[in-house]
Amino acid sequence: MKCIASSMTTTALEIRTRTAVHEAGRVVAFYRLGYAPHAVSIVPVVGQGDDAPAAVERRRDVDTESAGAQVLSVLAGSAAERAAGLPGAWANTETAEAVIDLWALPGRLASWKARATRLMGEPRNVNAVRALAVCLLAHDAIDARLVELIIRYADGECSDLELLGPLQSSGWLKLPKGKHSATQAEIAEMVRGAIWPPAS
Repeated sequence: MKCIASSMTTTALEIRTRTAVHEAGRVVAFYRLGYAPHAVSIVPVVGQGDDAPAAVERRRDVDTESAGAQVLSVLAGSAAERAAGLPGAWANTETAEAVIDLWALPGRLASWKARATRLMGEPRNVNAVRALAVCLLAHDAIDARLVELIIRYADGECSDLELLGPLQSSGWLKLPKGKHSATQAEIAEMVRGAIWPPAS
């Protein structure tokens, strides 16, 4: 019985990890394509099936460039999984095809998958996805402000000190009891531990 329970736990962890990488990939792609970061979560939404295509409608406030970015970000989750060594079926392809068709975007689904794969295979994107996925696994959700800071931190564009305050206000990081200040080295260690906690 212990073996079965262990197997079930591993499967749940694998699903959770795949979900974290997938969602992190989508938000990183959207950010890299020049759009404001948004909050991300791996907490399931009741009544929302994973395989159900999103309703797609042509809106006046969306141009072909934005529609293309939407296709790439929809496919980026599966592309990020592949970049992380988690092969499997492509998700969200019906939604991607619907946007491609609705906006008459150039290229077939296969060419958009290839673009998403190249985008998410870039080393800086692999690193940013890793940082966000680890944080999602530890905290289930990340607000938009922290998403951007974590991506910038993974890129080396945000200092430990810049990230300290937001991590503290989010409750992810606290100074040890009895400490009211910390050295630069201690701050760096705490921030790195919050973004890339040691495996348990």
